[in-house]
Amino acid sequence: MSSVYCSNSAASLLDCSYNSLSAITSCGDLNRAGVICLDACDDGNLRLSGSSAEYAGRVEICIESYWTSLCDQNWDLKDAQVACRELGYSPYGAMPTYGCYTEGQLSFGITSINCTGSENALLNCSHSNPVYIV
Repeated sequence: MSSVYCSNSAASLLDCSYNSLSAITSCGDLNRAGVICLDACDDGNLRLSGSSAEYAGRVEICIESYWTSLCDQNWDLKDAQVACRELGYSPYGAMPTYGCYTEGQLSFGITSINCTGSENALLNCSHSNPVYIV
């Protein structure tokens, strides 16, 4: 299969237009297809990533249907409490961490979060407008 083109409505690679195998004489290592699939998400969803423990990790938030990392130089206990509450954990055991879980970091979604600690979701805290850095 070579020169594959798929429309948004294609349910399978076989639904896409392509050149048949007989047209291919060779496929070098640099031409082999690969893919990275990201989980679908709903705007505002929150998850932790980059840790083997389900209760710890890099905070990621869904912005415009894409998982993004948070960037916040002033991430503090109140912000961490809101994140824990939103994820279904007790806000009283929250501990903010900095610069951890950086493996596989995504582009930044929102920055400069400032929570009072009483909010039910990070998006209810004051924050910057979404900024996408690819």
